[in-house]
Amino acid sequence: MTISDLQKRENFYEINNKTLEKYFSEINRLSHRVKICRDISAYSINKSYFFTYPRVNAIVTKDNSRKVREYIYKEFSNNPILLKRFIIYFYTRLLLKSKGRFSDKCISIEPKIKDEDSLLIFPGNKKIKIFNFKENYIDNIIKESFINNCFLKELDFRLNNTKYDFVLGVERYSNRWYREKIIDGVSLPRISDKNKHKIFKENVNNILDLLQGNTKKEIEMREYVGKLVYKIKKGSHELENKSAKFNFEKNLEKFVMYLANMIENKKDIILLSLSHGDMQEGNVIIRRADDKIFIVDWETWGERTIWYDKLMFNYNLRNIYRFINNLKQYIYNCKNIICKDKNDIFTTDLNRRKAIAIFFILEDLLWQIEESNNFPGDIVSYSVEKCFNGNFQKEIIRLLV
Repeated sequence: MTISDLQKRENFYEINNKTLEKYFSEINRLSHRVKICRDISAYSINKSYFFTYPRVNAIVTKDNSRKVREYIYKEFSNNPILLKRFIIYFYTRLLLKSKGRFSDKCISIEPKIKDEDSLLIFPGNKKIKIFNFKENYIDNIIKESFINNCFLKELDFRLNNTKYDFVLGVERYSNRWYREKIIDGVSLPRISDKNKHKIFKENVNNILDLLQGNTKKEIEMREYVGKLVYKIKKGSHELENKSAKFNFEKNLEKFVMYLANMIENKKDIILLSLSHGDMQEGNVIIRRADDKIFIVDWETWGERTIWYDKLMFNYNLRNIYRFINNLKQYIYNCKNIICKDKNDIFTTDLNRRKAIAIFFILEDLLWQIEESNNFPGDIVSYSVEKCFNGNFQKEIIRLLV
């Protein structure tokens, strides 16, 4: 999510400043105060000043270091069109060299922190990343007032799965933050070379096969559908406590039961396995030096069908704005492909693909509800609001009948 998105969803600066205040106080073992600076002309040598640039999703000092600028340039300069790359480069350069003149707000940190010009602050959905380019590490901090269940879950996975070379190691950690090395890499969506992008996608699919490995277990369709329906209902009732506009019986029950009843041959056996949970292309990082692949953001790992991660990854089904079109692409345009067996998402059996799609929808609905239940106060994701929308549900059903 961008800073602009976060500003619409939550009290961005209050959450950001409280998070940074706690983090720097803990790291430096010194009480820090972080607040919005109203008068940027009255600088104090005892304070650090950071400027927020929503368009590049970054918070940096006015004299940010070359490594900070280079990192941001690389993040935003992978457009396949040369002219656009030049425009993005010069626009980003203009912002970062403006010494705060084109920033949204100025944040002061007192007392002054060390290596300030080498720091890059990236606010995110549930965490804030602080890059230290002088020491070559990133600290990931759970945002203030956010429930740390997912944070601790990711930490647990990464500490206990060092056998996987595609999982980044953790150098230091507490119950609110953890440290990892900076990887000089690029996320998969920013790979502009189509042939390279295709090869990387194939390699990621192989990694997902490796991840599932010997964790697969059999379960009857009927039993698993029942478990999903129960968890969705339970999670929905928790969501109702956050906002009165969410009502399971009124807005969701009919849709969920309709999907559950569409599953034919309910005694059929399906396979569950270890799942990443948020397997979108943006969570794949390619190291520039050797094309090594890393998969990040393990906050929602768990046990799901063997189809969930691959459908998410290959058809971009985390994008709620294109969800209907992308799901339609899978169900009706998945032709002339190589199919390993009936458990492959690329099965040539249309009814089987519809059944796979139904399981995905139910699992993802549960994911969306649990995600919003981990947000503080009345914050919910737009995706959850969409799932509770009757018109959206009708579009899904039309694809499946």
